[in-house]
Amino acid sequence: MREFPMILMLAALAAPSSTLAAERAPVVIPPPPAGKGQVVFFRQGSKLMVTSCAVNIGTERLSSLPPSRYFVHVVDPATITYRVRAETEDQLTLEIEPDRTYYVRCTIGMGMMTGRPNLMPSTKEFFDSVSSGLQPVKKEQAITGAASGG
Repeated sequence: MREFPMILMLAALAAPSSTLAAERAPVVIPPPPAGKGQVVFFRQGSKLMVTSCAVNIGTERLSSLPPSRYFVHVVDPATITYRVRAETEDQLTLEIEPDRTYYVRCTIGMGMMTGRPNLMPSTKEFFDSVSSGLQPVKKEQAITGAASGG
């Protein structure tokens, strides 16, 4: 008989509240401004992973991109090489076309002394499947040329 109240309590804790359900809606990325392209950078992960996924173009930092965050980089059509660097460097070159949205996922692999950031092309479908757990990059983490979505 003692198990019954415990089961009810666990069921109540497991039931999502309407506030929690609203917070878990996928992030909607609006289309880029006319004639521009945009790249959505995102990073899943634990807040315990301290290695930054600092996204750069040349020497210009766009964002530090901490875990569980995303940002949108709106640009004129061009070929752009994005770079991340920690223990090693990784680059991803994209040919940005007007009126298109591209998705780039940053992951952190194991390194000798620190994590190794990696940029990889992704899809809208994958972003949509994980975006409910993402938040926009905070203003202090966004640098020139990067806008947080949302």
